[in-house]
Amino acid sequence: MTRRRRSGSPGALLRRRAIAVAAFLAAAAIGGAARADDEDETVRVVIAGPKRDAIAARLEKEVTALGFTPVAAGPLEGCARAAVIDAVANANASAALCSDGDQIGVWTPKNEGQPVELRDVVAAQEKGPHVHEQLATRAAEVMRANIALLEAPPEEPPPPPAPLRSSPPPSTGDWDEFENADRPVPPPFPQRTARFTASAGASTLVSSMPASRGLSLHAALGVHRALAITARVDAPTGSALLEEAAGAEVRVAPGIAGFGAEMPLAGTRSRFIPRFGVGLGVAWLHASRTANPFPNGDGSIAGASATVVAPAGWASAGLSVGVYGPVRLVAEGLVGTAAGRLAVRDRGVVRGHWGTPLGGLALRVEVQLP
Repeated sequence: MTRRRRSGSPGALLRRRAIAVAAFLAAAAIGGAARADDEDETVRVVIAGPKRDAIAARLEKEVTALGFTPVAAGPLEGCARAAVIDAVANANASAALCSDGDQIGVWTPKNEGQPVELRDVVAAQEKGPHVHEQLATRAAEVMRANIALLEAPPEEPPPPPAPLRSSPPPSTGDWDEFENADRPVPPPFPQRTARFTASAGASTLVSSMPASRGLSLHAALGVHRALAITARVDAPTGSALLEEAAGAEVRVAPGIAGFGAEMPLAGTRSRFIPRFGVGLGVAWLHASRTANPFPNGDGSIAGASATVVAPAGWASAGLSVGVYGPVRLVAEGLVGTAAGRLAVRDRGVVRGHWGTPLGGLALRVEVQLP
């Protein structure tokens, strides 16, 4: 015959159940306290903004994703400084992100233990469907960077330099020289114009009349690294035959003179220096007729000469080639025009015109003073 074992009295069973429930509640309380401690250890961030602000709602998500605890605080009087500082103090927070609907202010303390201050403002750079997400992400990253700098340990000062055995001699330069002693000196701009140049050589002037030979004189004074003031004279050394009739010859000798500007395209030490220039001055034409011992039909004497002058302008282009040291060889051409046509008249009859247009070629030897 088998006996059934009794499990105990009802009082003992109630005591065991009470002990189990107490143990469960104690474990839950310990776990909740642990979670509360963990929450207290996280950085709390105040999120402020107008009602129904999409940026503030997105800020809460971004702050949570970075491991911080967001604390909603409403509009905070349009992100006023006193309102933000009070909200951070009441929430026991370390930072604040305040939105006014268009931009986000990032508030963090400058040093540990101080109230927060406005450290940065993040505004939208462009419009688009995802502008709120981009603003919130950038503001959260800026806040995290500021908090990381706040929590970083202070840098140790560098060790003092070793004492010198002997002190250097005192500097004799001025204050600017002392300040810029360690700065690299930028290379100077290349000097394109010489201080002074002078050249002389042969030239030829051409127009609607036969060309005539002449002497070309040219001088230039550098006033800027790439600009020089010039003066030139192309004077005739002979005359060209224009017409021969009835034993008399009509000869012409043109010339030009004036001032201008010249711009070289290479430095003074270059072997080849292209140059371009312009000039204003005068053009003249001297015409003469050889003496005829017989009088003309109208009773005048055949031998006569005259010179006419008119304003003129021209443009020039040349190439200077280095020969030896300061000596160079210059080949130059010019084109221009006189203000009026210079006419050659012989006994009341126009024999030709000169000066519209005009041109010239010159080959000169130049001496350059750098």
